[in-house]
Formats: sequence, C-alpha cells, structure tokens
Amino acid sequence: MLWQAKREDSKVVSNESILGFDLSGQESVLDAFNQADCNFNIVRRDLFYMGQDGHVKINDKQTLVREDNDTRLAEVSKTYKELQPKSIINFTEQLLGMYPEGKLTNLINFNNSKKMYGVIDLGTKEVTGPSDSVTNRLHFFNSNDLSSGFGVFFTTMRLSCCNQMSSFTGRVFRDAKANQKGLSMKHTQGINQYVQALPAIINRETNQFNGVISDLKQLAKVELTPERAKKTIETLFAEKLATPIYDSELKDKRARKIDDLKEIHAIRKHFTNGYGIQQTAFTDQSTGQAVTPLNCYRFLNAVTQFYTFDTGRAKSAIQRTEQRLNSLYHGDNGRAINQARAALLATV
Repeated sequence: MLWQAKREDSKVVSNESILGFDLSGQESVLDAFNQADCNFNIVRRDLFYMGQDGHVKINDKQTLVREDNDTRLAEVSKTYKELQPKSIINFTEQLLGMYPEGKLTNLINFNNSKKMYGVIDLGTKEVTGPSDSVTNRLHFFNSNDLSSGFGVFFTTMRLSCCNQMSSFTGRVFRDAKANQKGLSMKHTQGINQYVQALPAIINRETNQFNGVISDLKQLAKVELTPERAKKTIETLFAEKLATPIYDSELKDKRARKIDDLKEIHAIRKHFTNGYGIQQTAFTDQSTGQAVTPLNCYRFLNAVTQFYTFDTGRAKSAIQRTEQRLNSLYHGDNGRAINQARAALLATV
C-alpha cells in the first residue's frame, strides 16, 4: 500500500480507510469500486443563471452531477462525452483478466468525486538487497471536472516502507507518453480500445524497470560522502537556496543556507533512523563484501520518505492526504523524487 501508511509492530499498516480505498487485493473489481465510493452514474442537469426576471436557462451548457447525490462535477458543452465510472470498472476487469497475477490494491475518490485514481500491482518485483524489494505499479486516473482525460502511468515503490521511488506525472508524464511509457485519452475516445494498447507498454515498462533496479543497486554500493549529499541537496532545493532569508539576529536578509531548509532536518532524521532504513545496505554478491550502510540509496530513501509521507499542511487528515497525493502525482513532490534520484545518479 502506498498512501497514508502508519507503522505498527514493525509492519506497514494501511490507513487509507479514511478515504475509503483500503483494499486487500482479494475483492472483486466491482466490490472494490463500491467500497471506495468510485461506482456511480454521471448524469446531466440543465444549467441556469439568475436574470432580472428569474432563472434563465443556458442553452449550450449543462452540468455533470452524480445521479445518487447530485454532487456537482463540471459544466460542459452539450457535445461533450463524459466517461462513466462503469467504463473504468470494465477497463480494470479487462486488464486484470489479461494479467491474472495482478491485484487492484488502491482506489481513491478524490476532490468530492471530481477525480479518481487506481493502482494495480502487476506482480513485478525485484530484490535490491536481502530484506529489500522494489515493485512497479500501474496507475490509472480520470477526472470528472475536465482537468484531465483518462490515462495510465507507472511508478516504482519500495515495499518495506512504501516510499515512492519514481513517478511519472505532470511534465514527466508527458515525457513518459512521448517515450511510449504512458497513455492518455480524451473522453470522446473508446476506453475499451485503449486496453488493447496496454500490453505493449507494460512489456516496455517491465524492461525499463530492470534498468531502474540496476540504478538503485548502483546507488546502494556507493558511499554517501558530504560532497555527494551537498550537491544533491543543492540541486534539489536550488530554487529555495537562491531565495534570501530574513535573519532576525542580523535584522536583514542574507543568503539562505542548507541548514535553513526545514526539509533538511526531516530528511536527516529519516536518514538516521527512518523506517526500514537499515535494509538499504546489503552484501555485494559479486565480491562478497558488505556494502557500507551510509550509502546513496539510503539517502534517496530518506528523501523519498519525506516527500511520500511528510508533506500536506491541512488540519484534516483527509485533506492532508489529498494534498500529498495531488503533489506526488501532479505536482512538486513527484518532480522532487525524480530529481533527487537523477541528481544522486549523476554523482556516482
């Protein structure tokens, strides 16, 4: 499980139930969508505005709403073709039918039914150390507020701590599409035909995943020197470090230092005693020598643990989770994770 995980008795225990998408992977697709409140019908309602003499109908626009509770989703033209959740259910059933080892592990009803995310574990897993494994997950997403069409992308996740190790989102997702590692479609297209294009992308992504594992193993064999850490932090937080900070003692602005970054204190703490952090070191099978525990892979996991779990400022747990996942999949957190991995690889 990826989201809002808590640790108890040395196990990762999912806390996704606050959003209604904690799945065991054993449910039927229909039951999973029902549990996550992702199975509903979208209908159209006429759209009006208040004129001088009362309500006036807008003839070329309509409002999309959930039929069961009239939740407003978006205003659309009369020619717009919405994608019904039942079509996404059929898509998921077809995909799992093609990959019997696959499991639907997560579903999210986001932003009051305006967005939906799903995660499918296709059974791809590679070992990076004696007690450490990384898996590749297929994500699908859709919006009912016109912010996006329907699409899929892949991410890499460390199993022992659920840290997100890489993410294809935003500009990165567009690059993934250009490199044939992701797909998206407009709602006017047929989603059932879309399924047929997935096996080729999944095969390519599986081959690419082997390269990701090689990169992570390489990082685990390299000691994290102060120079490597400093260069990575300077790359990752270049924009913040370029912004002066007000010094209360000097009563004036000064150049921002690495120690001024609040994120660094959390990352250092994760590097020292983060969950599952000891499993980032392993014995190099080619030499039989134990790899130093203070390695670059450990540092990458400290960074990813921060961006996977520690962000989100809202007081409500549900809102914090939504903020964090939006940022992981469509914002700064996902980009930061990719940037940290690339910056560390550039130093070895």
